[in-house]
Amino acid sequence: MWHKRRWYCLETRCSRTSFTERVPQIPAGARLTTRLRDAAGRRVRDAGATVVQAARDLGLSWPTVMDGFRARARPVTEAPLPPVEVLGIDETRRGRPRWLQDPGTGKWQQTRDRWHTGFVDAHAGGGLLGQVEGRTVADVLAWLAGTPLNWRKTIR
Repeated sequence: MWHKRRWYCLETRCSRTSFTERVPQIPAGARLTTRLRDAAGRRVRDAGATVVQAARDLGLSWPTVMDGFRARARPVTEAPLPPVEVLGIDETRRGRPRWLQDPGTGKWQQTRDRWHTGFVDAHAGGGLLGQVEGRTVADVLAWLAGTPLNWRKTIR
């Protein structure tokens, strides 16, 4: 626990009338150390904990742990896709659909699909390559269109 001191500048020409102490582990405006945020992200990414479990164990909020996970997962999610010869495509039911009523027309519109489509390396067992919400041909083609052409050409 660290109690940051607030300093006040009594100089009339000073544009900043007050400021707080800073250390590299706790940037200005932050209440948590970067080390704790990293630990929360690693717990989800590497230890297989859910965001809810990590938040409960570390005494943090769900958004804080999710932000830490996104930061720790970025090198993996932004890495180029490995070459794939046989692309496996499978759909998975995930929860319930969500609906929202348009106040102007009164019509109900689906805002979240209960189906997700996963893409895997079916030949080499390389794991999950990507996942999109929905299970239509358009959803699959949209994901494929977002991949590099050279990568798609390696698929038999």
